[in-house]
Amino acid sequence: MQRLLILAVTFGFGFFSVQPVHADGPTPGSPPPTLDSVAWAGQGTNFAALKGKTVVVLTYVTWCPKCNAWSGDAVRGLSKAIADKPVVVLAISTDTPPAKAVAYMEERKFVGPNILHGYDRSIAKRLGFSNEFFNYAIIGPDSSVIAAGNAGSYRDGDGGKSFVMASEIADRSDLGKFRFLTDDMSATLKELIFPMELGKFPSAADTARLKRGLKADDRQAFDQMINKFLDDQLESATSQSEGEVPEKLAAFETATFLASTFKATDQGKKAKKLLTDLGRNKDLKNELAAKKLYDDVLKLAGGEMSRQATMLRTVTKKFPGTHYAAIANDLAEDNLKALEEK
Repeated sequence: MQRLLILAVTFGFGFFSVQPVHADGPTPGSPPPTLDSVAWAGQGTNFAALKGKTVVVLTYVTWCPKCNAWSGDAVRGLSKAIADKPVVVLAISTDTPPAKAVAYMEERKFVGPNILHGYDRSIAKRLGFSNEFFNYAIIGPDSSVIAAGNAGSYRDGDGGKSFVMASEIADRSDLGKFRFLTDDMSATLKELIFPMELGKFPSAADTARLKRGLKADDRQAFDQMINKFLDDQLESATSQSEGEVPEKLAAFETATFLASTFKATDQGKKAKKLLTDLGRNKDLKNELAAKKLYDDVLKLAGGEMSRQATMLRTVTKKFPGTHYAAIANDLAEDNLKALEEK
């Protein structure tokens, strides 16, 4: 018979123990919290860019000696489970700035193009976990939570210890799909394209430089892939520009991306015209100003929940009734609730 155990830290008498506990965290089916307050080590991302793939949010501390005894095995199991699958891991430390967080995971050989590292003191609480140790939440291809738990939980069976976090990925067949990568692509082309799966696109100059190193078939496949992507993005932005405020904001963001990154293309030129049309909407201008202040607040607060909650109130006061004022208010309330529960 298999036993489900969670490696837990027990305080009060200064000792550690391994014991069965109830795992908390986000409710399956719920949307994940924003990643706006994460300080990334290098390239960052957001759930919108990763939609269509499975995302594992791994939150952790680096100082826990008992956790460190098994964390290497846990992340190595996860690394094996996600290999060659449309899965991205966001490894977010709750106690260590980005550079040191990367070094911590490098020691455990938990690095790779589909593993992004960051730091956010509030992420575990905002996910609904009662502690800041090793926890995980799995976000499905539709950008809703499908599983969550303590990253130290494992099944102890005849085959030895099997960490549940890795099994959740290994046992699933509905992990989504890559937006760009296909099985028949060459290894060289896959390496070039993978950053795009995370929402990072090369400039026109970088694209030209990178293509020079490709074989003729790979260059043709790359051009076809990019053109289809640009057509789809322009079509989406045009449609969203006719929607409500959240859709208009998304349209503005997509059009800005196309007009700046791909300005020399036909799609980039059409996106620039769409931006001009959207810019005539006074209400949207106000919403964009609210979004800018919201983004600035999160950067200035640096993940400090109390400071962040206070600064977010400036968004609600300066731009009442806007979409981002509502988002700012919700995040401030979440931070205050997390602080009260400490």
